[in-house]
Amino acid sequence: MNRKIIAAIILTCSCLLGSALASDNRTAPNVFTSGSTISSSQMNENFGFLASEMREKSVYCDNGETISDAINAGYNSLTIYGSCSGAVGVYRMDPSPFGISYSDMPNKPTSFLLIQGGTGDGSDSITAPTSSNFKFIVGNNAFVQLHNLTLNSEVYIDDGSSVRFETVTINGHIEANNNSTALLKNSTLNGTTDNPPLRVKANGHAEVENTDINGLSTGYEAIWLWNNASLMLQGTSTVSAPSGSTGLYVSLNSSVVIQDDVVITSVDRNAISIDKNSSVGIKNNVNISRTDDSSNTEIYLDPTSALSINGDSITIGDVGCEGITSYVKNDGNTSVNISSTCNGYQNLMPNFIKITSGNCESNGYNNLLSPHECAQATNKIVTIENETSYPSGCQLTNQSTILRFNTQNNTRTMDTDAEITEMWCKQ
Repeated sequence: MNRKIIAAIILTCSCLLGSALASDNRTAPNVFTSGSTISSSQMNENFGFLASEMREKSVYCDNGETISDAINAGYNSLTIYGSCSGAVGVYRMDPSPFGISYSDMPNKPTSFLLIQGGTGDGSDSITAPTSSNFKFIVGNNAFVQLHNLTLNSEVYIDDGSSVRFETVTINGHIEANNNSTALLKNSTLNGTTDNPPLRVKANGHAEVENTDINGLSTGYEAIWLWNNASLMLQGTSTVSAPSGSTGLYVSLNSSVVIQDDVVITSVDRNAISIDKNSSVGIKNNVNISRTDDSSNTEIYLDPTSALSINGDSITIGDVGCEGITSYVKNDGNTSVNISSTCNGYQNLMPNFIKITSGNCESNGYNNLLSPHECAQATNKIVTIENETSYPSGCQLTNQSTILRFNTQNNTRTMDTDAEITEMWCKQ
């Protein structure tokens, strides 16, 4: 082949490689300079590096290696050993419009990151700096998976991103915001600040399975949901709220499903509080309890919210309601004590009774007070009459399918008027 053609091909490949590396923070295995001898195996290795989606690297933090250096070198599947320090950012944006340079960020942009502990017993750790503006941030539809390690940090998940924690001990708190998702499985989440260990808000979602969440005595809730947030709490997960703290707070159009063998325990505040048009569904063998049984109820609803209890294997002590419009559906649980205030709206509708002899008073009931009540009781058209020869109230005759309401106040009975076949009363 002509040497000029070979030189052109090499130059083109070098330009393509440089362009790719300019838009990707990876460092190629082989870097060429002017006059370098290039082998086909080196070029293939570089192109293979560019084409690969999973770029693995072991990071020995106790030897001075860092997670940020590995990310900056283009690796996105890291196995860490020892105690790693430093903030982590998983994002894909140009921070300059926000007045931030890349040097101010924890690392260069990346949108996909896997980190696992190499020792295998969860002792390998990541600790974020307490004074930094950045801790562990995940944004811009990024994905992160953490496995078999300890994370000492606050974790912020935003903008449609997703983080999966599996066999991880988190000492800090997790916030899932703005259509993002937090997935916790076989893990432990320990609160270390006044913030709830798990915060889900603004269309965020969390799934918690076989995971223990422990609130802090200086905090207000162990789990906090707000503004169209959702939560699936399942498996053998536990939620522990110390004195002065609520186990699960659900607010502003948020929803929760609690199932399997989940245990939620509080001391002197509600184990679950449901507020502002939110809902909670409970099923299977869930246990909701409070150790100080003399103060608040285990579950409390405001007048706009709803609770569903599905099954007799659920353990709940007391359910309290703020108003008569608080809705509690109990499907088969015989041990729960539901406040009479709950579902009190049902008492606004009278209990109508049909009689076929005597009058309402003689049967121990009350007369209906208006044609409207007569129509409510029978779902039929009602005519109004004022006749002294008929009993008072709502009645049906054998002369018509239309009911009549007699406004005349008397003590007559339907026994003295053969054409009356039934009357309607209320308890």
